[in-house]
Amino acid sequence: MMYSINKDYQKVKKEDIYGKVNYYETSSYVFIGPYVNDIEDPCFNCFKEAVKANGSRYYWCIEQERTELTSFNLFADDDKCTEELRGAVLIFNKNTGSIKKKEIYKNAFCENCSSDFFENKRLKDNHNEKLNKEGRVISFTNVINKLKKHEKLLIDQDTGIGRMLFRDAESDVIPMYGIEAYIGQRQYHSYGRAESLSASKYSAILEMIERHASMIPQFTKPLRASYHQLKQKKMDVINPESFILHKSVEGEHLYSHDKEIYWTACRRLDNNKEVLIPEQLIYFDNQIIRGENRFIYETSNGAALGNSMKEAVMYGLFEVIERDCFLVHWYCKKIPKRIDVSSSKNLQIKLVLKQLDDLGYEVHLFDITLETDIPAVWVLAVNRKDGANLKYYNAAGAHYNPEKAIFSGLVEVATSALIYEKKLDNEKSHLNYLIQNPSGVKKMEDHVNYYSFEENGKAFDFLLNNLEQMELIEVHKMTPAFPFTYDALKRAVLDKHPDIYIADLTHYLTEKLDFHTVKILIPSLQPMTFGLQNERLNLERLKQYCEDLSLLKNKEREPHPFP
Repeated sequence: MMYSINKDYQKVKKEDIYGKVNYYETSSYVFIGPYVNDIEDPCFNCFKEAVKANGSRYYWCIEQERTELTSFNLFADDDKCTEELRGAVLIFNKNTGSIKKKEIYKNAFCENCSSDFFENKRLKDNHNEKLNKEGRVISFTNVINKLKKHEKLLIDQDTGIGRMLFRDAESDVIPMYGIEAYIGQRQYHSYGRAESLSASKYSAILEMIERHASMIPQFTKPLRASYHQLKQKKMDVINPESFILHKSVEGEHLYSHDKEIYWTACRRLDNNKEVLIPEQLIYFDNQIIRGENRFIYETSNGAALGNSMKEAVMYGLFEVIERDCFLVHWYCKKIPKRIDVSSSKNLQIKLVLKQLDDLGYEVHLFDITLETDIPAVWVLAVNRKDGANLKYYNAAGAHYNPEKAIFSGLVEVATSALIYEKKLDNEKSHLNYLIQNPSGVKKMEDHVNYYSFEENGKAFDFLLNNLEQMELIEVHKMTPAFPFTYDALKRAVLDKHPDIYIADLTHYLTEKLDFHTVKILIPSLQPMTFGLQNERLNLERLKQYCEDLSLLKNKEREPHPFP
């Protein structure tokens, strides 16, 4: 085994780190590893970037305690150690004599590795793969077993993708876990909500992996050019204006066809043809790594994780359709059908509804399914208590199985509404500026905070004043006429929306974890945005369902209540 002893690791040439084990000493610690064998392996600087992002004491020691090298003969010079140190760093505490092993991942912010470009080597999905009743390729138990193999890599206060996993004790009805994570210096949180503690924990980890992949481009070769330049080269490029761009927004850098921007290669769902789409539409924080001025506000809508590409695509479609159905009904004040809860055969649904009723919430379930026939559900919870911190809370769900769509929306309400209600104990007195002030809604949390006030509840009159007139629908009648297969679902959506684009967000980490992550874009649907200054109305889409077009022209319209 060869040791790579370097005082300034960032300046090491790429070819000098292969086949070597790093050795780095400070006055408090000795860091040994990782062993770097090929391009897929993380290096010592990947470790350094991880401890930096997580605010670990090890980063301070590496930066401030560098000493002259002394001899620590911890390992024999043989090759048996190399595999143990591949993707791992041993940390020897010189004060206590203890040794810790930290698993590390290939970090997109690493100066040594950021120029490595990922190539997906996996075989194409099996065209005959079967879905279980959840619409998954493998059971959730098998997914958990897969995650357990990498648990030390996924959650670790020093080097993990997630810095801290916590049980949210304020969620009284449905168990909920949260994860605090960082990518670079950007903090983000992921949450898992399910009927059991274990399922909630691993659901939070899955969401963390999905967010990690969909925030920034990782190990993808940059393509920077203007739309005109790409057209002149006769490249297949999608006009950014087809995604509804801002005309004039304070603080935004407006788009033009001559503006050089970053692009991502995507594929059409109908014919698998490769096309180029602005990177800002694929990664909702691409500027962190590209330094690009944003000209459009984008969310994680349509990002999905799966055990296969098809599974990920299917759940990405569910999410885009869910948000579109919700927003079409909201902006157009479209009267939905009311779901007959008594027709549900799902005991969990009835249990959650009973618990919410006991907590003082009147819950309404609406069928907001539109032309794709994929069941979509709107859950509106109204707090009956006088002076409640949170008066209204909304959620949605979409799935082939309408029971799954209903339960998904209810789980969101049963966890998040109660958390917001307690959170607002200390905050609501500072939010009075939102009362009958739609323009005060600037960020994601404002959408919930705005409807915490009963004074803003008139926005729901089109629903609550028409409950008795709504058509009642039994749950089983919401089930689509087509079978629950990937191909059938794909045909159902393409038949109504032929332009669907898929971005494959798979990179070194998701490959190692054996997951696929995608981002689905359907420009003919209404996009989800937060903050009125970021609102992008797809007028062509909304006019299909809007009986009163003045609703779309009203500059004082209420912000949507999606959390």
